[in-house]
Parts: sequence; structure tokens; C-alpha cells
Amino acid sequence: MNRIWKDKLYIHFLMEATGLGIFMISAGFFTILLFHPHFQKIYMVPSPLLRQVIIGCIMGSTAFFIITNSWISRSGAHINPAVTLTFLYLGRISVLESIGYIISQFIGGTLGLYLLDLIMHPYLSANEIKYIVTVPGTVGPIWAAILETCIAIIMMFTVLYLGKGDKTRKWTPYFVGLLVSLYAAFESPYSGFGMNPARTFASAFLSGIWTHYEIYLLCPCLGMFLSAYFFKEHPFHPHAGMGKPNHKKL
Repeated sequence: MNRIWKDKLYIHFLMEATGLGIFMISAGFFTILLFHPHFQKIYMVPSPLLRQVIIGCIMGSTAFFIITNSWISRSGAHINPAVTLTFLYLGRISVLESIGYIISQFIGGTLGLYLLDLIMHPYLSANEIKYIVTVPGTVGPIWAAILETCIAIIMMFTVLYLGKGDKTRKWTPYFVGLLVSLYAAFESPYSGFGMNPARTFASAFLSGIWTHYEIYLLCPCLGMFLSAYFFKEHPFHPHAGMGKPNHKKL
């Protein structure tokens, strides 16, 4: 436990909490602006598909901002327990760090959405928004689980593949942002696009809606572990760390 203070790991924990908190505030705020009936009358975006594309671009840009932010990026900008557990499996983060990261992510995501709720409760709690809960869409829970696993596989595969070398690593924030945009715009109507147990927990905790939470708790971890297993066992797995915290910058 002395490492938390000696190595200033608590700063990394704060970074992780802040990163997911920002993501939740952005997701909630812009979902309200685009999908709440009151604001639809103001912005006049009648097409549901166009609204999904816009929110996708916004969420992708938010993810890009968090990953490239000079302060948050010092922790590796995991902002996702599934990512942290995957890097623990790969040996790129210690058990102590991973525990602190995961706790911070759950707390940060929940507090971020709670702060937005304090300001915009009538809108965030409305049936059209419902605390941006993550629940299976029209395809049902089985397909939602499959899709959640698939998008997690693709995301982690992309991160690990780009992290193989110095020349490709710099493109990681762009591809992660692009994938988040595509998922939020086109995949979310089917599985809800959770891919993050802490993100889904925040919405479920405040709304009281825990519908098939096990999907959003287990499938992102399963998908990312599958990608990590491939890269760990495959001869072309990366040697350079990706998402590993840089303590020297503290």
C-alpha cells in the first residue's frame, strides 16, 4: 500500500476517474441535446439516424480528447475495467494498480453522471434519455452479448496491433476515436454499446435499471481477453507497451 503514496499512484487513479467522468458527462449532455423532445424542437434534427451519427462523432471526439489529454494520458487512459484487466493479464500493470484503476473508473463514471444529474435531472431522468442506460436493443440479449464481445475484440485488437511499433502507436487515438464513433452511431441501437462495465454501472446505479447487466460486465472483458490471448500467443504479438502508465511524467 505504501506504493500508492511513494510512487504517487493515487494521481493515476484520479486520472482514470476523471477520464471516465468526462466521458459520462459528455455522453449524457449531448444525448439530452439530441434526443430529448424539448431540445429537438430547438435544433430540428428530425432524422434518428442523423442524430445517432452526430452523437457517434461527439463520443468519438470525446474519447480522442481523453486519450490525448496530456494529463489523463499519463495513466494510460484506460478508463475501462475491461482494458485494465486485459493489461493486467498481459503483465503491463500491477495487481495493486489494476485494483486502484478499476475502483477509480467505477467511482469516476458514476460521479460524472451524478454531477450531470444534479444540473439536468428533469432531462437526464426523462424516459427518452433514462440516464443513458445500456440495455439490449431490438436484437435481444443473446445477440447483444455476441455484439458486445465482437466490438470489444475489435477495439482491443486495434489497440494492440497499433501498439506494436513506434510508427503505428501514434495512430491509436485516431483509430480508437473512429471505432467509438462507429459503435455509438451504428452499433448502439442493437447492443446498447456498453463495452465498459464501469460506464454501464454508472447508468444502472442512477437509474435503477440493471437489465442484463451481466452482459455488459462480462462480454467486454471476454472480448478483450480473446484479443490479448491471441497477441500473447501469436508470434507477432507486440513487445512495446500500450496503455502502460508512465510514472516518470508525474
